[in-house]
Amino acid sequence: MPGYVLGNFFIYSVINAFTPGPGNILALNTVTNYGYKKGRPLFWGIFAGYYVVQIICAVFVFGVSTLLPNMLGMMKYIGAAYILWLAVHIALSKPATDDVEKSASFMKGFLLQFVNVKIYLFGITALTGYVTDYSASLWVLLLFEIIIATIGTMATPTMHTEEQQYIQKAFETNWIAPLGPNVDEFEDKVAAYVGASSCAALSSGTAALHLSVVLAGVKENDIVFVPSLTFAASVNPVRYEKAIPVFIDSERDTWNMDAAALRKAFEKYPHPAAVMAVHLYGTSANMDEICAICREHNVPLIEDAAESLGTTYKGKMTGTFGDYGIYSFNGNKIITTSGGGILVAKQEKDVDKARFLSKQTRDPARHYQHSTIGYNYRMSNIVAGIGCGQMQHLDEHIERKHKIYKMYKEAFSDIKEIEMNPLNKEGIDNNWLSCMTISPDSDVTPTQVMDALEAENIETRPIWKPMHLQLAAQIFMDFRIGGI
Repeated sequence: MPGYVLGNFFIYSVINAFTPGPGNILALNTVTNYGYKKGRPLFWGIFAGYYVVQIICAVFVFGVSTLLPNMLGMMKYIGAAYILWLAVHIALSKPATDDVEKSASFMKGFLLQFVNVKIYLFGITALTGYVTDYSASLWVLLLFEIIIATIGTMATPTMHTEEQQYIQKAFETNWIAPLGPNVDEFEDKVAAYVGASSCAALSSGTAALHLSVVLAGVKENDIVFVPSLTFAASVNPVRYEKAIPVFIDSERDTWNMDAAALRKAFEKYPHPAAVMAVHLYGTSANMDEICAICREHNVPLIEDAAESLGTTYKGKMTGTFGDYGIYSFNGNKIITTSGGGILVAKQEKDVDKARFLSKQTRDPARHYQHSTIGYNYRMSNIVAGIGCGQMQHLDEHIERKHKIYKMYKEAFSDIKEIEMNPLNKEGIDNNWLSCMTISPDSDVTPTQVMDALEAENIETRPIWKPMHLQLAAQIFMDFRIGGI
């Protein structure tokens, strides 16, 4: 094996443990021609030392209990992958003969690193001064980046330092129970961001939806129009009040409630108690048409914006079009409080009533007086502190989601059988979740893709199973089909 490949690997390992991507590239470009001309024993020593350094640094940042067991389990696969890739690289490479070829090799390496590839064992092959056809390499690396981005940014929360500061302050001031200054600040931050006059921070997005249904005046046996293509949390609160969900079909342009189907449902059921629109996967529904239909029939509109915080429709934030809107801060949402939700409303009195209902409807009396049924739905001061810290990075999270979606779309652009989930052209999506459909004409099925990824310990799921096909709907719900 050429000596200066080893030398670059050694220097790259040390630099990579302590510097960001661009720094790696510049430093390696400087030291490309300075390598240790030793043989394989030194290589194995450097190889082992490199991963020891990486593990020590990673454990120092993330903690032993969280990271070390997973990293140790991955070591044999990482090592095997590196040796295989190095063999392929040597087989396809030849030494650079002049500065032009060296520059070309460096630029290809820069492009690979530019897509934020963090599998260093692949990145090193692009920066050794060898000239290789990297077209195949780029696709492999891009695929790895897509997988990493999906797992790291969607499935697990992205946390920062501010969250811990708010939590620490709550402990220092003994504001542990529900309510407190963190709750007040979190409500103010969210209200200011979405352009609402005020909002009520609650224990979950589902709790916020339930209170929206209650505030809309939904009663037993009332009809509520809900899209069939949604998560169960959109429908469950309707059943909490023993009302009847009528499922509405979705349009292809946004995957959200179809306005034409909604009109058809009004013809069949002219007096629903409410309409619930959902902004699926962070993409806005076509709110002009839906709002117009609700105004025409004088029916309250509830917006389930659990997945779409930060999404706009014609310059206005989703969640603020209807009479009531809700956001979720579950662990996998665009920002998280570990678990929580917020309710916004057009009328301040509705927000006040939501707060009253969420605190067990305790009347303003010295003794414990309750004149109506209430709920224990208020958000705690601890989790609200997480939300305060997360709100400072919401735009960063959305920008990252945009890049992930764009990366998928560009990577699959030449595969006609794959189509990404649609975005609403009338606004800006937060791209909370990137989804794809596979053509029925394809030789590859979604199940095969999921099975192949599962074999690599990568979790994927189908999109929401329509509510009218759910077993729970057939057994436990009194539901009807409208506009499908």
